[in-house]
Amino acid sequence: MDNPLIVSAIIFIVAVGIGLWSQCCLPRLSDSRNILFILFLYLGIVSAGSCIFNLVYLLFTGQLAHGDVQLFGTIVTLIVLWKPLMYVIGKIDDALQKISE
Repeated sequence: MDNPLIVSAIIFIVAVGIGLWSQCCLPRLSDSRNILFILFLYLGIVSAGSCIFNLVYLLFTGQLAHGDVQLFGTIVTLIVLWKPLMYVIGKIDDALQKISE
């Protein structure tokens, strides 16, 4: 389990699973429903950024990132992908608002 790519992929799958569970299975008026979703949304975004960085690093260098390289690389990946991610989230939010009206 020293492979950071596998660890971040497992964290991503768990975050998506718990996020979906918090939206579908918890009672609609539960106080913890939205908190769980937001918490695991951010955890899923960070772990997806870590997966992307590790895959790109592995592609270019042929080895896995460890230590400070992995931490700063994930942060840089999230900074680079932040604007496109917010665009997609905005489009999804607009579509959900149109559906609810």
